[in-house]
Amino acid sequence: MRRWQIALAASIVIGSAAPATAWQFVAAMNEYGDAATGLVQPARDDGGAVLAIGCDGDRWRVVAVGPPATGGIKLDDDGEVRVAFGPDPGPKEKWQVHKRGERRIITYLAPAPSDLVRRMLAREDSTTDAVLRVGVKSGGKPVVLTFPLDGLRVAIRKDLWGPCKLSNYIPESEFDGR
Repeated sequence: MRRWQIALAASIVIGSAAPATAWQFVAAMNEYGDAATGLVQPARDDGGAVLAIGCDGDRWRVVAVGPPATGGIKLDDDGEVRVAFGPDPGPKEKWQVHKRGERRIITYLAPAPSDLVRRMLAREDSTTDAVLRVGVKSGGKPVVLTFPLDGLRVAIRKDLWGPCKLSNYIPESEFDGR
């Protein structure tokens, strides 16, 4: 992952408070002075974490999990993540670990953000009350963070379609027609 992608993820997660409602639009500035645009979703049941999706230009650049700027979960620095859409834990994946700020707050960055966003959208389309479960470790103990997916497609269309020029990557008829 390139340095600017890490900066994009950090600016979106750092720039976000834990949103009170689902899929909050976030506009922030990365350390290079470029605009970062994304959506942030809080973990269900106040898991102390947010799921951030960021884009730049004509494609997804980042999917990140970490605590919001106001603080929250302290993720272990191993980057071990299990992603699942059902009740069973998914296979182990290695996500990039990014440490930010003086307190070295840890955020995890997905290795294939475009693929994960496509899977999230497909799950939202096919299942009522769809969720993304992200298994992580905090203090050496497993923790499952649950992020509701309801409204993701609408939020992308409303808040990210224009600023991220997603029509260059995804035909509108395909996105809207599912």
